[in-house]
Amino acid sequence: MYKTIFFLVSLIIFFLLATSCQNKKIKKEEKTLNQQIDSVKNKWSEVKKYTIDMILSEIARRYRWNGCLLVQENGKILLNRCYGTTDRYKRDLDNILNTQKAFHIGSVAQIFTASSIDLLVKQNKINTEDSLTKYFKNIKYKKLKIKHLLNHTSGLPDYQNYFLNSSSDINTYATNRNVIDWLIGSAPKLHFEPESDFQYSPSNYVLLARIVELVSQKIWIDFLKEDLCKGLKINQLYLPFLSEKKPIFCVDAFYLDRKKNFDDHFLQYIYGAEGLWASLNDLHEFENFYENDIFFDNEKEDNFVPSVLNNGKIVPFVKGWHIKQDEKLLFQTGKWLGFQTGIWWWREQKTKIILLTNDNSTIFLDTKTMIENILKGKRYKIPF
Repeated sequence: MYKTIFFLVSLIIFFLLATSCQNKKIKKEEKTLNQQIDSVKNKWSEVKKYTIDMILSEIARRYRWNGCLLVQENGKILLNRCYGTTDRYKRDLDNILNTQKAFHIGSVAQIFTASSIDLLVKQNKINTEDSLTKYFKNIKYKKLKIKHLLNHTSGLPDYQNYFLNSSSDINTYATNRNVIDWLIGSAPKLHFEPESDFQYSPSNYVLLARIVELVSQKIWIDFLKEDLCKGLKINQLYLPFLSEKKPIFCVDAFYLDRKKNFDDHFLQYIYGAEGLWASLNDLHEFENFYENDIFFDNEKEDNFVPSVLNNGKIVPFVKGWHIKQDEKLLFQTGKWLGFQTGIWWWREQKTKIILLTNDNSTIFLDTKTMIENILKGKRYKIPF
């Protein structure tokens, strides 16, 4: 009896030891295999990096590209550099572009405005369900709420179309005050009932910038620097004001042939929807805000869930970003007087492309497509 029990116990111990050794062997083999896979991935990433860099360097040499680029793949930065010069004539070491130079980022400014609203919501100072009448006493759009402005579902007309084509009131530079006076005083007809449709209109974000100012009692740019970006390594945010000399860290925009700079524009001092200047480093640092969900209390929730229209259609815009749900992509682009800016962020892959140009580039989107295809291992076309 005891011999039988001893034999069974010995057999069990032997089996456990054999299994343990086998598991250790499997784990060792898995570790080796994973190391080999990681090594291949790293080498493949290096190939992608040098391919993109080599092509962009050659395009810049041919005067077909002047700007800055950041490429991140699987959370790792592949490229973070600039190509070309700050001056349209000189191409020497004193005028080499760098990642601290500020560009006009156009509609990408909406990301900053939307996140300012997020921060004030988190501080319980506003609610996205608030009616606009709470902040603009004489506004005639009684049904409009903050959330409608954020998602471009308000139906408000575009102030740019009005000032460029219809207004006879502006004889000098327009300001946010002119836009708000037009929306409140003239009360132009909404294009549709709130939340019944989606239509991109920068007027929404001019009003949001003003709400930030009314609640915080700070100028929009001061709120961005002192509150929103507090603690971040963001140094080159700039908002031009009337008669103010542009800082030396801001680059000029010029025509592709470099024969002429772009002139100023009477709408260039309107902000909230546009108007902001930032460097490549600033945009990358700020975009990491989103990647790490710093703004939000519950990091387990998806903070980029789009709203739904009354007819059941999903709104293709959230928190200052356009959405492509099939690609799980957030993106925002901006274009203003020779400047073009774009951020494309594939959240699940932790992959992103940030482009800044100041030469009125005709190959801006083609360059982005080329970079994306290289990252995905697809065939690509060089945009010479």
